[in-house]
Amino acid sequence: MRSLTLASALALLPVTALAQQAPRDDAVYTGAISTRWGKAVTPENAWRSYPRPQLQRDAWQNLNGLWDYAITKAGTPQPQAMDGKILVPFPVESRLSGVARRVLPEDRIWYRRQFTVPADWAGQNVMLNFGAVDYSAIVWVNGAPVGAHKGGSDSFGFDITAALKPGTNEILVQVADPTSAGSQPRGKQILNPEGIWYTASSGIWQTVWLEPVPKLHIADVRATSNIDTGKIEVDVALSAWANDTDAVRLSVKSGDRTIASTILRANRHASIAIPNAHLWSPEDPFLYDLVAELVTVKDPWAGKPERDRAAYDARFTRGEADTYAVAQATGAPRDRVKAYFAMRKISVGPGTVTGQPMLLLNNKPYFQNGTLDQGWWPDGLLTPPSEAAMRYDLEFLKKAGFNMVRKHIKVEPARYYYDADHMGMLIWQDMPSGGGEDQFLAGTSQSQAVLSSDMMSDQQAELSQMIGDLRAFPRS
Repeated sequence: MRSLTLASALALLPVTALAQQAPRDDAVYTGAISTRWGKAVTPENAWRSYPRPQLQRDAWQNLNGLWDYAITKAGTPQPQAMDGKILVPFPVESRLSGVARRVLPEDRIWYRRQFTVPADWAGQNVMLNFGAVDYSAIVWVNGAPVGAHKGGSDSFGFDITAALKPGTNEILVQVADPTSAGSQPRGKQILNPEGIWYTASSGIWQTVWLEPVPKLHIADVRATSNIDTGKIEVDVALSAWANDTDAVRLSVKSGDRTIASTILRANRHASIAIPNAHLWSPEDPFLYDLVAELVTVKDPWAGKPERDRAAYDARFTRGEADTYAVAQATGAPRDRVKAYFAMRKISVGPGTVTGQPMLLLNNKPYFQNGTLDQGWWPDGLLTPPSEAAMRYDLEFLKKAGFNMVRKHIKVEPARYYYDADHMGMLIWQDMPSGGGEDQFLAGTSQSQAVLSSDMMSDQQAELSQMIGDLRAFPRS
């Protein structure tokens, strides 16, 4: 096992005995070093920040902490007795998980914990969200299956409302991870670590949380800046189709000052002018806040001749947009999320040498200098010990004069990109690699490896989800 984070290289401290004594036949060698952040980790402080800063709600419940766990062979029933406690969100193989056990392709990891739904969430639906689970997860609540997911680096969630009961509820998660025995995206993980290949990180490795939402709620906010037109292009997608009286109110803010505001029909595109836009750069990482609210408006078509025909014919037209822009909202917002964006542009264009293109930032040549960072930690493996630990690497690089980091075949927790945005650090994001030895390309390769349709589908699906998770962050 090898760590290539700056923090682990520069801030090594004596190890604290965090792991339980694992059985000798599946114990993972976790090394003799730790970080000062790892030494400070407790079940009460493990990853407490809201995990999805580009779609943030005020009400939520963090489920990180001690869970029951067990490791069984595939094909065996749910274990009646668990093996012990694991500290979520750290991988099973890591020291910080308190387990440090090896997981084989034929193994299944079981997680279990209890929770109660806050009383003031009554009348709302409840989402169970996972920052990331490596690799394939099946989730039950109170014995009822609520969903399944494949993909080790992307976030997912399920509406668990129908499975809830009054009082104490129980979550059960089963995880399978073939690591290097499979062809799924896995980055640097391998079953037998050596050389440039690192200790596997199986199971839940990012924050797990609950949040209340209305049945119809905001599912996605995508904001894309266009400095050439001085506008921010915003798409707000709801969780389902909407009625004529369902609308979204968007507000752009700078501090406490509202820059622009508009109302649009639900599941529609908005183009919002940003006057005298303050451009983002590593030297001046200025960010605008964006608030999206699901509101009810008075029927914009009420009283019109052939009301239904008029509403239908206006769909996706300038007339529809103009009608909703002046619609009157009634009552309190039904859902509200916070996001942010930067007015910035990254492109390729003419450089300082004739005929030689350069990377441009805001239409001007900008030399990006940085390091390749693999984000492996001696105590948490794929999971940084804390956000402060993760942020330290960015802070160090910034002080050292770098303005860019290449995140090498790993996707970090969303807070990493949030910190990079606010700190002024550009990120080149790799896709975690997959495949086996005979599928790896060399510098002399003249053709691609042949993959099955299923393998290609898994790779494409996870790449698509990764882009969806990260596209809102303006740092790259």
